[in-house]
Amino acid sequence: MSLTHLWHVVRRAGDWPLLTCGLGFVLLLAATALSAAEEPPRTEDSAKPASSLAARVEHLNILRERVAQLQNQQGQYDPGLLNAMNGLSEALISVGEFREANDVVEQQIQILRVTDGLYTDGQIALVHRQLSIMAAQRNWLGMEDRLLYLSWLLERSSTLSDSERISNIKVMRDWTRLLLSRGPRQQEAAYLFQLRDLEESALAMARETNATPAVVQAMLYDHALTEFYIALGIVDSSDTSRQLINRTEGTPANNLRPIQRMTSVQDIEATYGARTSTVVERAHRAAMMRHYVLIKELESTLLPADKEAGDLASADPEAAAMMQLYLGDSVLLRQQYELRIGAMAGPDRGQSSTGSANSYYQRAWDLLLQAGYSADLLNRAFSCPTLLPLPTFSSHLETTGDACDPTGDQRIEVPATALVHNGIPGLRFQAMPGSSLMSQAAGISATLSFSLGVNGQADRMQVLAAEPDSTAARIRGRDSLQGLQFRPALQNGRAVRTENVTMTLFSLEPG
Repeated sequence: MSLTHLWHVVRRAGDWPLLTCGLGFVLLLAATALSAAEEPPRTEDSAKPASSLAARVEHLNILRERVAQLQNQQGQYDPGLLNAMNGLSEALISVGEFREANDVVEQQIQILRVTDGLYTDGQIALVHRQLSIMAAQRNWLGMEDRLLYLSWLLERSSTLSDSERISNIKVMRDWTRLLLSRGPRQQEAAYLFQLRDLEESALAMARETNATPAVVQAMLYDHALTEFYIALGIVDSSDTSRQLINRTEGTPANNLRPIQRMTSVQDIEATYGARTSTVVERAHRAAMMRHYVLIKELESTLLPADKEAGDLASADPEAAAMMQLYLGDSVLLRQQYELRIGAMAGPDRGQSSTGSANSYYQRAWDLLLQAGYSADLLNRAFSCPTLLPLPTFSSHLETTGDACDPTGDQRIEVPATALVHNGIPGLRFQAMPGSSLMSQAAGISATLSFSLGVNGQADRMQVLAAEPDSTAARIRGRDSLQGLQFRPALQNGRAVRTENVTMTLFSLEPG
């Protein structure tokens, strides 16, 4: 399969907001899986990039000399150096000299600190550039330090507008998402709490400044997603789980056994004490309740100004229906990620049915009929299973997608997804800024065929293909699919089993 073909397959798959990253993170991932035999033969045109590189290097040397000359004439900390250093850092980045580029940007920051003060708004753009460079270097610890410094700058700013503050917090949130998906796994819990703090800050600021309902909705939903990933981390039976529980439940860290992966209920009880029934389950439920409450808060942002709480169904039955769908998804996610008491604490989780989530889906169905949708249209719109959680919130039903036939023989293709390997189950890679500087991510891809039960979990899994085609890649693909949760297909408002489902999973290695 060619690189171009892989690129278009992922674009067509529909999970674009989660997979794109500037030049395309999945494109970079796919590139690592291509064999050397697929490298195109050299032609006369192959020499053109080399000559272009030579020209850039020559230009770079000119800029270096220019900066050195200005430093000799004006001193190391003269503000007149800033523009010349901007050009030099850009040239260094273009030829991959990231370490020197970072040093140049750090010199610019020092100039501003000397001339304008320790914490000034002029440094913010430079810190963002440093974050991009460090992402390219996979310098995750350096990124953590720069994010902390950026938070200090924002706290001490006296000139940024409210919208600029919110924008900067969102960018910090994006960088933290990058750390969560590509940084060291032992820092996973810290990244999750940092992400939640940023989401809370952005949401509070949006409310204080009377941001538009659409802005508040997006922030509420992003905050809810963070609580969900904390809940997933709690049931992951890894060191991340212990760190999360220590903070949320106040469990003393020095009472824990040495770091190891917990694979059975006995392991959990040996770590947290008998009949702690568990601390894991209680902490998971608390996090999922926070998720549910945040989703529920979205209802108030959908109400017209002249309506009171509880009137959404009469004022806008479609928006009310969407609220029921998202609330049902929250309940289903809580139920299906709960550990099932038994011998093992592995992928055998949750319930075998849709459980209490079914009443939410049925209510949503009735409200959509009330909104004017026909039963036939709704059956087509909900005939495909949907990977949860949904990446964004919408108050309107999407009816333009391809319909599935869950009872027929045709194969149903679910959009491709990039997952973080050896981390929180089902943690999906999300689009990040500064991606053109991102280094290649090692990983594998696996295409699987499976059935989807009414509980939204996959069974009867079969690996159709893997890249590279190895036993380890196939096992990882199966394990990744076991960690996913879907909203099942709905017929007349009730969950139905779906056969002949295929999906391609890209599994990303930590940085």
